[in-house]
Amino acid sequence: MLFLTGSILLSAWLNIVFKLCKHFGIDTFQTIVYNYAFCVLTGLLLMPTTNEQLTSLSIDLWPWALTLGLGFILTFNLTALTVKRNGVATATVATKVSLLIPFMAAFVLYGDQLNALKLTGIILTLVAVVLTFMPNRDKGHTSNAGSIWLPLSIFIGSGLLDTIIKYVEHHHLTEQSTGVFLILCFGVAFMVGLVLLIVAFISRKVIFQPKALLAGIILGVPNFFSIWCLIRLLKVYPTQSSVWIPVNNVAIVLVNVLIALWVFKEPLSRINKIGIGIALVSIILLSATSA
Repeated sequence: MLFLTGSILLSAWLNIVFKLCKHFGIDTFQTIVYNYAFCVLTGLLLMPTTNEQLTSLSIDLWPWALTLGLGFILTFNLTALTVKRNGVATATVATKVSLLIPFMAAFVLYGDQLNALKLTGIILTLVAVVLTFMPNRDKGHTSNAGSIWLPLSIFIGSGLLDTIIKYVEHHHLTEQSTGVFLILCFGVAFMVGLVLLIVAFISRKVIFQPKALLAGIILGVPNFFSIWCLIRLLKVYPTQSSVWIPVNNVAIVLVNVLIALWVFKEPLSRINKIGIGIALVSIILLSATSA
């Protein structure tokens, strides 16, 4: 359970950092780019990589590293744009409901067994995520229906990323190669982001913010280990991804909601509280199926 706990807490921390960036007027795009630089540095410092280790990686891993690297930075920026246009609730629901994609892939690709308890758990998970982040109409929240393609893109992108991570873990990664592979993925994301950032600096669409560099540090280190913990979790339970990916996602939702309630003093509606209750039930049901 150590890897599950690490993935939940570290992933929840990422959302807190984005919330703080918005509060302090920190440019999110810069923060995302710098974050990937510190992801790479974290991997190099804590999981030293030699040229021999890089060259010993299967040639099949390099295209996956490129795909995930591009997917990481694209999905991160789509999420930031969705928060801006559609709100935090919509972005969170789109990200977490995307667990449906790797859930279905688990049965097709890895022979996970579907039973009534597991099916009930996943349905309750989806309902819980939606209800927990349903906006409070009394506060005058309005949704930007014209930007429906943004949450849809996050749904597809996040779901595919989780599915690819599981696929690569299952077919290619060993305990020794996980750290090296993540360094490559985050390196690709940083290089792509750096090129875009330089263009934005030259065109004066973005101005350098020292505080964005600091935000990149406090985002990048936990970001590296959030993915590392998820991969290690899937390695420990190779035939239970249809259980642990939903549990991981809905637990992240619960932690974020509790932090929003206790730290940021964000009120919860009755529907939100019902969603939290359903989320707890779904976690219990899904966890029971792995016993």
